[in-house]
Amino acid sequence: MHQLADESVGTDLLLTSPLHMEPESSLPLPPALYGPGRPNSEGLDLTVESMRAPLLAALASTHLPVARSLMPNWSLALYP
Repeated sequence: MHQLADESVGTDLLLTSPLHMEPESSLPLPPALYGPGRPNSEGLDLTVESMRAPLLAALASTHLPVARSLMPNWSLALYP
């Protein structure tokens, strides 16, 4: 971790896997995470308003049930 702050350490050295000591990553990149038979989704960039707005609208229109105790006079709060 300390090497990230050291500007004299090159990118190739930072990306070297300590298990293989090769400049190639031992982990697949996100699109190839699940192998060639199942490409990973691209996901959403939630910093982009046009991608975030439909999710927030769907959340706002969703009714979530309120949890209640089945026992009379019991509180669901752990620390009242």
